Amino acid sequence: FSLAVEPRTLSLLGGIGLSSRMCIRDFECTELIYDLFDNGDTVLCMAADWHSLRALSGGWEPALRLWDLNSGKTVRMSEPPVEDGIHCVAVDWQAKKALSGGQDCYLRLWDLDTMQQQFALRGHVHPIFCVALDWNTNRAISGAQDRVLRFWNLERGELLAEFAGHSGTVFCLDV
Repeated sequence: FSLAVEPRTLSLLGGIGLSSRMCIRDFECTELIYDLFDNGDTVLCMAADWHSLRALSGGWEPALRLWDLNSGKTVRMSEPPVEDGIHCVAVDWQAKKALSGGQDCYLRLWDLDTMQQQFALRGHVHPIFCVALDWNTNRAISGAQDRVLRFWNLERGELLAEFAGHSGTVFCLDV
């Protein structure tokens, strides 16, 4: 469901079908470099920091997993776990923050050092499938099955605007 590419080395981090596995492959020769598996559930989203060799993943398991890409092991899991699965994630690796959205209709801000939830925002009435943001301005936009884009101020934890009119679920967006 999700991919992360490192453009300099052409390494590819991706999920393996409807499984709890992720792998790192050499994009040019498709050689398997690393197989990451940690007994979770289906991986739906991920983000990678190729400089520090860390990754963050979410899926049907009701938690985020922070990975060490050197060892292929989970470093930490989010606490407390969310009620349902996580569909999307955006990460600021330098600020050590992540924003996730999922099945329970909440956007959640996480501290990556502690994997603790900082706060949760509710506005969507159906599962959230995509999120994009500008960490410099602390503004985010989320899209969901309710066919609405919602624009957020993360610093104040408030909804700024709603953009309705899609004829179906909003699965992806970019800013």
